Amino acid sequence: MGGTQPAARPRGGRLDTAAARGPARRSAVAAADRPDGDGGQGLGSGNGITGEPDSVRLPGQDGDPPVVRLTWPAPGCSPVVLYRIEGGGHGWPGGPQYLPARVIGRIPRHLGATKILLDMVTMG
Repeated sequence: MGGTQPAARPRGGRLDTAAARGPARRSAVAAADRPDGDGGQGLGSGNGITGEPDSVRLPGQDGDPPVVRLTWPAPGCSPVVLYRIEGGGHGWPGGPQYLPARVIGRIPRHLGATKILLDMVTMG
């Protein structure tokens, strides 16, 4: 979830947009925006993964929000990988911009969330 999207605020709160059709409440908080500042590191703690992640800014397309891939590697276990979409909107990465960006924020077209998930499932 992006931090600047107008339709779904990362820290929750009342929404009054046409996309929400009146007041609504968002309770989920993106891992990267959690109050403890974890940003994904806690996801790997069960595998004994500690330390700072490897950070790679992925190449993008004009008009797409920037994407950073954070990877917490550890010998003997699968890495934890977090894709941080900076300023991204509320949508499926690689999917259509189903509403104007002013309503839901920008959706990165260059990042294929479906392929990422299928690759993860077929690993191992």
